Amino acid sequence: GDRVQAHMPGTRTALRREAQFHAKVCGVTEAGKDFEEETVVRDISLQGALISLKHLPRLQSELQVTMEAPGGDGVQTMKLRGYVVRIDSGEEKGCSSVGVVFTD
Repeated sequence: GDRVQAHMPGTRTALRREAQFHAKVCGVTEAGKDFEEETVVRDISLQGALISLKHLPRLQSELQVTMEAPGGDGVQTMKLRGYVVRIDSGEEKGCSSVGVVFTD
């Protein structure tokens, strides 16, 4: 069937102006364990995002990011897949800054 994705890029562009919004991130840690974590997305563009995580995902591993974004018709839930391209041990204690590139 047709998946409604025509409006996605516009939605993501609009998100750029939102400073922070909440997301649920699922992925695999360095040790190969599955994790799921509620977090805040700090910076997002069409290509990717910067996410603060307490877990340390494996570099190049795939993450599933589920975000809630205010849209024209209430809150829209966006499910995005991406992979980890960068990990910086964060300024905040116990958090890492994870760079993600979206694949779809």
